[in-house]
Amino acid sequence: SPLSISIKMRLGLESPQESLAVLRVLDDYPLVEITIHARLGVQMYEGVVDLEAFEACLEVTHHRVVYNGDIDCVAQLESLAQRFPTITGWMIGRGALGDPTLPSRINGVTLDDVHQRHLRFHGELYRDACERLQGPGHILGRMKGLWAYHAEAFDVHKRYLKKLRKAATLEQYEAAVEKIFEVSRL
Repeated sequence: SPLSISIKMRLGLESPQESLAVLRVLDDYPLVEITIHARLGVQMYEGVVDLEAFEACLEVTHHRVVYNGDIDCVAQLESLAQRFPTITGWMIGRGALGDPTLPSRINGVTLDDVHQRHLRFHGELYRDACERLQGPGHILGRMKGLWAYHAEAFDVHKRYLKKLRKAATLEQYEAAVEKIFEVSRL
């Protein structure tokens, strides 16, 4: 194929041994990289990642491997990078949903800049939702759903998040978000 091909996989469906067998087969093909989510399929996104099984995968493939699974803060990435020094690519996934500023912080952006970026990011999402979605119910549903992830990035008292979740109008939602950004510490 004239296309560059990469693959994303898990450690297996039910056993990490499944990935070892698959990786041996994939070694016969000219892949750019293989992203391995360090969980089993049956786990979905629950439970802990299996770093020992991930390490075993590194030992059986000659392909470039990208790590995926539970990177939700800078310290977690640094710990993984120290443990797996041959890994040059990291997939953040849900960690970036929870904290859209995580990539910036990984790249050394200051906390004040990160806070401003998060504020702008939220503003863009909100404006887009208001333009594309029909009615306050749809807009509130979309934005409150995002806050299920965003709340992890903020060190705020639960009462502020409760006000956001209970907001029945766009005005109440906007006031709750403004208060969260005002009192939060990333």
